[in-house]
Amino acid sequence: MRKIRNIDVIYRIATLVVISVILLYLVYSEAARLLVHPRIDKFLVVCAIMLLIMAIYLVPDVWKRRPLDSHPFKYSFFVIAILIGIVIQAIPLSQSAVMTDRWSPDIGVSESSQEERVTVDLPRNAEDGVVYIDDTNYLHIMNIISYNPRQYVGEIIEFNGFITFRDNFPENTALLGRLLMWCCAADVVVIGAPVKFEDISVIEEFEWLLIRGEIETFMLNNVIQPVIRVINFERIEKPLSEYIYVE
Repeated sequence: MRKIRNIDVIYRIATLVVISVILLYLVYSEAARLLVHPRIDKFLVVCAIMLLIMAIYLVPDVWKRRPLDSHPFKYSFFVIAILIGIVIQAIPLSQSAVMTDRWSPDIGVSESSQEERVTVDLPRNAEDGVVYIDDTNYLHIMNIISYNPRQYVGEIIEFNGFITFRDNFPENTALLGRLLMWCCAADVVVIGAPVKFEDISVIEEFEWLLIRGEIETFMLNNVIQPVIRVINFERIEKPLSEYIYVE
């Protein structure tokens, strides 16, 4: 049996394999989706495979004489990075993203504007006429309503999200929204709509609600905005995926 002569290479192989395993775990446990868009998954898998190939390529070097200037401790910073990746769990950005106040109230129609924007029919349910909003159409319908709110007054919609309070909103009004991810956690923004309760004192900030309500409008920063007058609501569990992903 040949004697292992280069412990330095073993450290390299171990580092590559461990990082590859971590990447694959993040992808297949879907933990990576808390940090990056699902379309990035395939690139992470390719990266993990390439790291494993590099590790296999290094195996013959284990039995070669170690260079005099080589020392395994120079790879210690990789160990620190790996430990941080294992110990620190990925978590959603709900509260931290909301506190940056990235929701924009300026995408409605200005009070002085006479522009009639193209009206798009909302996908009403054939049985009860309600517009049901889910993860697949959340962004699309919110954009339609926000950019042309006057055209949809009286429509009944149902959607979920978490509540945040805004100082510049009218009395008993809050924002019900979801986190929207374009590429990664760094570009997460809040998308949703203002909702008006009869008594907002029974609502807690950041709790998740399913709301059914009627579209009305109100003025905010000289812009006509949609506001959903709540007909009924129920408290719900946080969904498995808190993000809406832009396709």
